[in-house]
Amino acid sequence: MSHDPGSPSAPERAPHGLLEAAARNDRRLFESLGEGVWERDLKTNEVWYSPRYKQMLGFADHELPNLQEAMRSRIHPADLPLLEQAYAHAAATLGDAQCQTRIRTRFGDYRWFRGRVRVWPDENGNPAILVGALYDVHDHMLATEALKAQQAVLEERVRERTQGLARALEQAEAQQRAAERANQAKAVFLAHMSHELRTPLNGVLGMTQLAQSRSTSAEQRRYLELAQQSGQSLLRVLEDVFDFARAEAGRLTLQYEEFDLAELAAETLRGFLPAVRAKSLQVSFDYVGEVTRVGGDAGRVRQIISNLISNAIKFTEQGYILLVLELEPLSATACKVRIRMRDSGVGMDEATAQKVFDPFEQADSSSGRRHGGTGLGLSIVRMLAGMMGGDVTVRSTPALGSEFSVELQLATLAEQPLDALAAAHGEASGHAWLLVRTAANGARLQKRRPASSRVARSRLISKRSPSRESTWRKASRSAHRRASPAGVRSKPATSCATRS
Repeated sequence: MSHDPGSPSAPERAPHGLLEAAARNDRRLFESLGEGVWERDLKTNEVWYSPRYKQMLGFADHELPNLQEAMRSRIHPADLPLLEQAYAHAAATLGDAQCQTRIRTRFGDYRWFRGRVRVWPDENGNPAILVGALYDVHDHMLATEALKAQQAVLEERVRERTQGLARALEQAEAQQRAAERANQAKAVFLAHMSHELRTPLNGVLGMTQLAQSRSTSAEQRRYLELAQQSGQSLLRVLEDVFDFARAEAGRLTLQYEEFDLAELAAETLRGFLPAVRAKSLQVSFDYVGEVTRVGGDAGRVRQIISNLISNAIKFTEQGYILLVLELEPLSATACKVRIRMRDSGVGMDEATAQKVFDPFEQADSSSGRRHGGTGLGLSIVRMLAGMMGGDVTVRSTPALGSEFSVELQLATLAEQPLDALAAAHGEASGHAWLLVRTAANGARLQKRRPASSRVARSRLISKRSPSRESTWRKASRSAHRRASPAGVRSKPATSCATRS
């Protein structure tokens, strides 16, 4: 309902235009109107409804009498209070009012109509005439109701989804708290188990080594060597499991220290020479780059190289393994290290190569597989490489071998041994012999080491010098030590120094 702000401030005489027009049967006036009109004399209670008004309800002009009760009986009972309130408001203010009501048509159904009424006063200012108009708004009301119903459905869906998201968030937070508690418990468990398992195992290994030194027969030494090897294998398995569990729990961290990368790689490779000799494999090592002193986690870099070498030896029954380290400067304080491990082993197909870095995955997972292991070595390599800003990839061909490539980012130290050596002695000249150690020709090569090799080594550094382990591989500016499975090669001194 609304009050017309333009209603007259002074009483106006009630017009009798509608009744007079109806008396004249002025059809042009009423047929030109789109709405139905009506008028009621409040003094005589005389009512008139236009033909259009009756037509909107489904009646002809003569089929619906001009009686107030005839129309009042058709209004929906629930809407009568609103209609009476609108009339009362118009009469009290001598203005207009409007409301929406449902009116029963000739066909028995209710349709929505909007009615507008205005009160006209007599010469004394008292309500005298009611003049109104009726508009059919049924379709609009149905569309509005449908829109409201759809809005209610959408609001209900939003409410349900909001509640679902809230429950999912609460569940996720609860699961996160449970996972954090589980990780904490795992970390505590690993700390205890690491100590409880390593301590007795190290005791067993120590006593086995002591027994080896005091063994009195070859058979005893053979048994003790097998026990020592088994214990070392078990220790490596435990280390892999603990490292993987720590990484999964977010407890694996990197330490920083300064170290010689070439020396670390050579020492790591030297530790695997007994396994290489046992399989009669050729082993080659190449270091390419002028930088050898770097900063990073030396223990984790050693672990990466060890896992790669161990994997190569395990899957290579004959042929060779080749370890290559390449350094590429990124800036004055950083470098990229590429570790490549190549072998002539069994190789693998594309499907196996795609999952070889997954935890606990084996190239051969059958119960009768020839190669043991937990399947964690390469997974740990990938995790450690990621922690050092790098990654690991593999190229492999079945029956021809594999090549694993690991990229790391390490810090470059300001002082490099090669720079100091070049400043002190200048460029080395002559030849250096690069030897390939195999089980068959290792001793023979030692015996027939040529004089040029001895000269080259003496010009670089004395064999008895305390720093011989780090200096022999720094003899040249390019720091190359390249070998191939073919045997022994003679190279210029710019390649590398000799190490048998």
